[in-house]
Amino acid sequence: MDWILASLLMFTSSVAMYLLLRKNQLRKVPNTINNLSLFAIPAFAFFFYNIFSGTSLSITPYHLLLVFLTALLFAYLGNVLSLKGNLLAPNIGYSLLISKSFVIYTTILAVIWFKSQLSLRSVFAIIIVIAFSALIILSDKVKASHVKGNSWVLYSLGAFFCWGNLILLSKYIYNLGVPNTVFLFYLHIFVTLFIVIELLIKNIRLDSVRSNWVPLFFMGIFSTSFNLFKQIGITIAPNLGYVNAINASSISMVTLLSALFFSDELNLRKMIGVLGVTAGLIILLV
Repeated sequence: MDWILASLLMFTSSVAMYLLLRKNQLRKVPNTINNLSLFAIPAFAFFFYNIFSGTSLSITPYHLLLVFLTALLFAYLGNVLSLKGNLLAPNIGYSLLISKSFVIYTTILAVIWFKSQLSLRSVFAIIIVIAFSALIILSDKVKASHVKGNSWVLYSLGAFFCWGNLILLSKYIYNLGVPNTVFLFYLHIFVTLFIVIELLIKNIRLDSVRSNWVPLFFMGIFSTSFNLFKQIGITIAPNLGYVNAINASSISMVTLLSALFFSDELNLRKMIGVLGVTAGLIILLV
C-alpha cells in the first residue's frame, strides 16, 4: 500500500467518523461518551487484529512508557484542550483553525528530525489547504456572549502542540521498531482508561449508550480505520505533513455532507473554501 492510498482511506474514514459524531452531538450524546466510543472500540479492534495476524503484543518497558506518555500528554490532553478551546472561543472556527494548523508544525519538523523531503510544490499545496480550510471554519456567525478573556487561545495552542507531537512521537516510536498496530492498541487502551476515570469522576451515566449504540459502534469502527490508515500513511509518506494536510482537508467534505444530511449551513464562502481545499489536494497528490 502506498501513502496516497492510505491517506485517501484515512480521509474517507475521517469523513464518516465526523458525520456520525455530528449525528450524536445533535442527539445530545455527551462528548465523554463519544470519546469512549472513539477509543475503546479501536482498542478491542487492534487487540484482535494483532492476535489473529500473529503480531506479538510484547513491548519493552521503555517503549510502553513512551506510548503511555504519548497517550496521556498528547492524545488525551490534546482532546481535553481542544474541547475547552472550542467551548470558550468566540467562534469554534477560531479555535479549530489554530489547533488544526499543526500540519505546518509537523511538516517542518519532519524535515529536521526525520530528514523527510519537502518540495516547493507541496509547501504551496499545504498553504492552499490551510488557507481555504480557514474560509470554511471561520464562516459561521460569531456568538461571543460566553467569551471571558483570551484563555481559549492558550487552550487551542495547547491542542496544536499536542496533536503535532502525537504525530511526531508516533512516527518516532514506529522507527524504534514498534509495529503500528501494537502502538495503536496500547495508545487506545491507555486513553480509554483515562476516559473511564473521567466518567467516574464526573459521574456521567451511560444511559445514552443504549439508545445510540448503532452510531456509537460505527463511529468506533471508522475511528479504527482512520487511525490505522493515518498511521500507515505517516510511516511511509515522503513527509508526514502531507498526510496531515489530507487529514485536515477532510473538513471540506464533512462541511458538504453535513449540509446535505443535517441541513447545516452551506454558504458561498464555505463553497469557495471547499473548492480551494480540493484544488490544494489535487496539487499535492497529482
